[in-house]
Amino acid sequence: MRNKYNSFRLLASLSMLILLIGILVAACKKTGITIPPSQATFLNQSSGVYFVTGPNVVDSIPVGVTSVAKTDRTITFTVTSPTGAGSPAQYTITGGNTVTIPANQAIGYILLKANYSAYNGTGRIDSLVFKFSDDKTATVPSSTFNPTFILQVRGACNEGNVTLSDLGGAYKNTFDDGTGGPYTATVTPGTTTGTTGTIKIGNFYNAGFPDLNFSLDWTDPANRLVTFVPQNTGVDAGSVFGPSYAGQTLWIYPDPAQNGTFSACLSTIQVNYYIVLKPANLTPGPEQTILAR
Repeated sequence: MRNKYNSFRLLASLSMLILLIGILVAACKKTGITIPPSQATFLNQSSGVYFVTGPNVVDSIPVGVTSVAKTDRTITFTVTSPTGAGSPAQYTITGGNTVTIPANQAIGYILLKANYSAYNGTGRIDSLVFKFSDDKTATVPSSTFNPTFILQVRGACNEGNVTLSDLGGAYKNTFDDGTGGPYTATVTPGTTTGTTGTIKIGNFYNAGFPDLNFSLDWTDPANRLVTFVPQNTGVDAGSVFGPSYAGQTLWIYPDPAQNGTFSACLSTIQVNYYIVLKPANLTPGPEQTILAR
């Protein structure tokens, strides 16, 4: 009787499964599946730096679409410059203000060539703002995700020539350990003494920390340093690592194995550190935060 009962139960289950599949198929036929239209984006990049180090150096800006197609597609864009750069005096763009996404591919490139004489030894630095224009010739509309790209165009850069104020502002592509982000951190320049200076970083670790103090040293341009002293953030560990750590205060300590570094040319700042939970002196291990425009 046991085997028969089990067989009956299996048959009933199969019948019910077939009935459910039939209902689901019928529902899909009625409602259909909506596939969103393809959209254009500057991928996960919002800014970059183009160093014009020679007369034939070309910069490429990647443009992506959210789906592939069997035919080439055209995306249109506009270029403006708050610093007054224009074409062809300062730059030229291959193909004008359009970029082609080849068939069966999801990425194309805007190719830009700067006028070498405009930047070689002149100290000129320009900003070019690229935005999708969505005009009638565009076959792919722009996405609301990252529809703008800002390119800084400049000549060869010497990392030993640091102007601290140039490092100030928002760093929208900040990551913790390469995965925690992107989020926006802010840098406030402090004082400069010779080849050293101080800055404050706001929203470090994206965890409600107050502005933290860091020191920069570019005495050796090939070995630029970011250092700091231990600092109490005043943030309760329970709000970051969970309620089991409530009552512990988060501190930030320098990594004794390696200092951080920075690039005035690329506008990046790398901090190597430990998060320490006090008074228990617990730490989740070495961490690294990289700030980028």
